[in-house]
Amino acid sequence: MSNLVDSVIGYFSPGAALKRMQYRRVYDYANRNKDLVQRAYDAAKTDRMNANWRTSNQSADLEMQDDADTVRSRARDLVRNDAYAKGVVLAKVRNIVGPGIKPQSRVELPSGEPNEKFNDTIEELWSRFQREADITGRLSFYEMQGLIVSEIVEAGEALIQIVETKDRSRAVPFALEMIDVDRLAGSELYGEQPNGHEVRRGIEIDATGKTVAYWLYPYHPNDINTTRIEPVRHPAENFIHMFNVLRVGQTRGISAFAPILSWCRNLNRYTDNELTSSTIASCFSVAIKSISAGADSAIVGDSTDDGTDEKGNSFEYLEPGIVARLFPDEDIEVIDPSRNQSNSVAWLALMQRSIGVGTGLSYERLTRDYSKTNYSSNRAADLEDRREFKMEQQSIIRQLCIPVWERFVSLAVAHGADGMPGSSEFIANFHEWTRHEWHPPGWEWVDPKKEVEAVEKAIGLGLSTLAKETIKRDGSDWRSNIKQRGIEKDFIAEEIGIEEPENAEEQTEAIEEPEEVEQVGSGTD
Repeated sequence: MSNLVDSVIGYFSPGAALKRMQYRRVYDYANRNKDLVQRAYDAAKTDRMNANWRTSNQSADLEMQDDADTVRSRARDLVRNDAYAKGVVLAKVRNIVGPGIKPQSRVELPSGEPNEKFNDTIEELWSRFQREADITGRLSFYEMQGLIVSEIVEAGEALIQIVETKDRSRAVPFALEMIDVDRLAGSELYGEQPNGHEVRRGIEIDATGKTVAYWLYPYHPNDINTTRIEPVRHPAENFIHMFNVLRVGQTRGISAFAPILSWCRNLNRYTDNELTSSTIASCFSVAIKSISAGADSAIVGDSTDDGTDEKGNSFEYLEPGIVARLFPDEDIEVIDPSRNQSNSVAWLALMQRSIGVGTGLSYERLTRDYSKTNYSSNRAADLEDRREFKMEQQSIIRQLCIPVWERFVSLAVAHGADGMPGSSEFIANFHEWTRHEWHPPGWEWVDPKKEVEAVEKAIGLGLSTLAKETIKRDGSDWRSNIKQRGIEKDFIAEEIGIEEPENAEEQTEAIEEPEEVEQVGSGTD
């Protein structure tokens, strides 16, 4: 119909028909590319440059449903076989928990003074408990912290079960069991349940999204001699499920290596290719070329004519210093498989920085390469790393340490450990009796002299406190330090008979000037 109308208009008014044709072409183009015309954001356009960028707005759980297990298995493969992936895990464990995030009881008397007796008793009991915290007996609680951080980085989540035991030889009759997250039921158990709850990849949630149960296989589904097994439901109150929540509505974690898996794998390939190329380039060889040989010329060995040497080694490869023999009337030709200077160093640095950015680590901390830094740049990178580590430390304290401490004190009271309050008194003042602090490991000073001076000024000006600075340095307790210093001073005064100077200035003044010795004679004899 439109072509007929155009023809009629063109018959009576060619100019109008031409104008109509021009407008029609503009209209057809705009209709075909209306996405380009109507989009207010360039990032939302689907032109030829990003036509293959296909996305969908799905929930966090739906996005992870088919991909999280594959990402986890690939991340574990990388950590087993790739140096930098392993380095990421080690750096996280070393800096987040190190020798352990340790508690200190802060229970107070009604007068507001520290309840030193109870605090000392519960901390001594904790010291016993943490050594036997692992139900398998292999790890202490502080070592379990390191394994948990490793699992969160590598697998994206960690699952711990609190197990009450009847073993009276324990400081407190309960222990912790690490659960491999592979034991969580996968997509085979998904959807609404008869009780109205919903199960998502082994996590049972109620209408509010709160976790109420975990569906676990009795043992690893891919273990030795595993037969067909069915998941079993476990109430959530005896479990601690740890992962970094990255999106609203997320019920399980994703490996920290997800954004950089391709980078790590490509770095591996690139490094292998560079090594292979360098190996070939180092193979300076000599071939003896026949001048009069016919078309049947072939490489022969020293004592055979079948392409091998006297030891049976084939000549179908390159090796450093090889000399290939042919026939009489031969000529020598040098085989020098040289290659142009590679830009591998720059590319390696770029890829390593990208891996560091994706995992929250500076280039220096990831690669242990401090050759390109000075004090200022190293400190700037160090401070940025520490901000990241502090956030992760607080997450470990909130998700793991506080629940374990509260369960520990509660069971110590319930089982009548020495020095504990009565059950009714404890229940009535639960938060008072479980008041405590967790101290992550500190970091050593980059320049001790400068940083000690800065600490002294900060405390003197009221910008910081002795407690904060002590914790920042090594995670210790300032009260314990002061007590220990008092013991040392008393020992020095009583046993040695020397009053220790109060500060550095007095120490300097206390040093006796050497007596002047009259010089007898001069010159040479």
